[in-house]
This record gives sequence, structure tokens and C-alpha cells, in this order.
Amino acid sequence: MRIIDYFCSQFGKPRGYIGRLCCVAMNMFNQKLYRGVLNAIAVEDDANVLEIGYGNGYLIQQMCKRYRVIIHGVDISEDMKETATRRNQGAVSAGRVYLTIGDCCNLPYGDASFDCAVSVNSLYFWKDTLQGLKEVNRVLKQGACFCTSIYTKAWFERSKVNMKGYRFFERDEYINLGLQAGFSEVRFLDIKKGDSFVIIFQKP
Repeated sequence: MRIIDYFCSQFGKPRGYIGRLCCVAMNMFNQKLYRGVLNAIAVEDDANVLEIGYGNGYLIQQMCKRYRVIIHGVDISEDMKETATRRNQGAVSAGRVYLTIGDCCNLPYGDASFDCAVSVNSLYFWKDTLQGLKEVNRVLKQGACFCTSIYTKAWFERSKVNMKGYRFFERDEYINLGLQAGFSEVRFLDIKKGDSFVIIFQKP
């Protein structure tokens, strides 16, 4: 396996020293994706927010700086839980951040638990996209939304990223998946046209 391919294989489930390096690199490369999500959400003080695929906790750190909210995070990587906890230790100790290990297709939360859900650069790794969206819909309160930012397949192809294990959809397919999952509306906000965008899944 080429070194770059091994590095890229870490994106779905970062682990070990290389995984930590990979997350630092993603923090730099994904700045526009983070801002896209942060600018798309609007949450009140003390809202309950869920992040799916928190990685090393960078977005959680940014949300804590911008909002007075309670953040729950779920990620499949035990290594990333340790790293994200260290990064946000103050907020964790203060009861503002709660991190757990889990799968987006079987979220460990009750129905209607969250005022908002977010995710950055993780949607292509979900093993069952429809089931994952159904689970997000289930844990969101009425009128809440799920905001996620992603790169396009064309961007990955131009970037020479090994896309083994990735799952891509066209915009109309995301709309159909969202409606099947129980969302009432699916909107798109371009971050950089042709390269990246935010998807907003709105719960009725």
C-alpha cells in the first residue's frame, strides 16, 4: 500500500499516531467545511447539540467558543475519544461536552434529544446512509435540523485521494434519502461550487 493510500484510509476511522496526524491535517484542510457548518446552524443558549464523527474534537472546540450549548459527540474511534477529550478537557470537566463511542446507524440517545446535529466530512463513511439519517431524525427534536458539510466526488478525484470505502451521492439522491428518513426538506449551501457544500436536513 502506498503511504498516501494508508494515510487516506485513516479518514473514516483515525487510529494511533498516524490517525492523530491525519486529523490535524484534516483540521487544516477542512477549515471551509467547519465554517460552513458553523454558519449554517443557529442555536440558543443551553441547546443540546450532537456531533457525529467528532474526530479530534476540533469542531466541538469551535462550537464551545461560539455558543453556550451542551454538546454530545459520537465517534467510532476510541483513539479519537481520548484525543477529543484532552482537547476539550475544560468543557468536559464543566459538563458542557459529553463524548462517547458509537455508530451513527444505532445512536445511543433517546428520541427527540437534540436541538441540532452536525457533522463534517464524515457522511461518505456511513455504512448505511439511509439508516444513519433515520437515526439522526429520530434523536432530533421537532423543527430541528442536521447540518453536514462534505466534499464532492469530483474534488476527491482531482485530489488523487484513494476513495476505497467512500460512498457518494448526487444532490437529488441526498434529497430522496432525506425524505425517506423522515426529513421534510433538504437544502444545499455551496461552500465552493463544484468542490464542497453543506447539506441541511430539516425535521418537520
